[in-house]
Amino acid sequence: NKFISNISCLQTYYTRRKSMFTFEDFKSLAGITDRDELMSAVAQVPEEDLRTALFFTLLACGKNIEINNELWRREHERAHRAEAMLKSKFPDD
Repeated sequence: NKFISNISCLQTYYTRRKSMFTFEDFKSLAGITDRDELMSAVAQVPEEDLRTALFFTLLACGKNIEINNELWRREHERAHRAEAMLKSKFPDD
């Protein structure tokens, strides 16, 4: 999986540093829903790790879009199949 591969490479690179922003840190931040709490937590990210944090954010955003598109496609196909089944059972006269 490309997403996991990118994260693994980045984590390997940053494990050599003592202070690093990890995927676990990202997941913790992603779970915060209160805006003020999120701003306070983000302020704790070391400045040198902001690029890493942005990288994780962009990866997650891209993956979210990909998943949403796939879910929409599946739901659309399911609706078309249900419509076709109804039309076959109740043909227009």
